[in-house]
Amino acid sequence: MERVAIFVNDPVSLDCAMQYLREGWLIDPDLKILRLESAAIYHLVKYSEEEAQAMAQTALEDRVVSLKSVAIEETDTYLAQGYEVKDTFAKTVTLEKREQVMPR
Repeated sequence: MERVAIFVNDPVSLDCAMQYLREGWLIDPDLKILRLESAAIYHLVKYSEEEAQAMAQTALEDRVVSLKSVAIEETDTYLAQGYEVKDTFAKTVTLEKREQVMPR
């Protein structure tokens, strides 16, 4: 991860900050933009490809996409399709299927 702070007080320094953003830099979510009377300090960060992929993976939500109640005898068929057992009753099993999706 790389970090840079840019002091923006005129159009030239603003163009410099915009160039960083066009090159894939992001405004650092951990640091606030410091606003001064006639300027601002922008904290930018650029993640390596591995860091960006890891962050994208952790940003995914595990969401239920299907819920079924089936006879115990049919359970193996659905387990092979990616379902997991949620509850077991005397004659039926409640199964759920989850997928990793981007949060809204």
